[in-house]
Amino acid sequence: MISPNAWASSPSGDQLSPDQRSTINNLNTPATVSSLGSSKPKGSSATPASSKRLSLYRGSFLMWARDTATWYYDYSRVNSSTLWQEAGYVFPNTSQAKGTSRYYTATTKHSWRGRYTIGAGTTTPWGSVNLYAADYSTDWQPYRNGAGTGQWN
Repeated sequence: MISPNAWASSPSGDQLSPDQRSTINNLNTPATVSSLGSSKPKGSSATPASSKRLSLYRGSFLMWARDTATWYYDYSRVNSSTLWQEAGYVFPNTSQAKGTSRYYTATTKHSWRGRYTIGAGTTTPWGSVNLYAADYSTDWQPYRNGAGTGQWN
C-alpha cells in the first residue's frame, strides 16, 4: 500500500492537475461507516437469526469506493457473511474494485478484506495513461453478537 501522500513527492505527482490532487486528497479523508439496517426474522424459531448490514464509504462524486458487509448471526455464532464492492469515477480519475476475500472464519467472527486501486491519469494521442495509482484495502469483522467493525487501510 502506498502512503496517502506518497503521490505528492513522486515524479508523476507533479503532472497531476490541482483538481486531480484535490480528488485524491478527498479519497484520503476518513471513511464514513454507516449502518444500513438490521433485522430479526418473524417466526417461532427458538433462536432466530438476525442480520446486520454496514457500509464503508470514501471519496466524492469524482472518485469513490464503497464496501458493504452483510452478516447473519444468532448470538452463538456468525451463520454467514458477505462483502461486496462498488467503485466509480469521472475521468481522468480512476477507481477500481479489485475484489474481496474472506480470510478468517470462526463461530465468533468472520474476517473480510476488500481491495481497491485508485489513480489519476491523462489522455495522450496513444490513449489514456495513469500518472498516479495507489492500492487501498478495507478490513471487516462481523461478530456473533451483531457488532461489526470496518476500516480502511
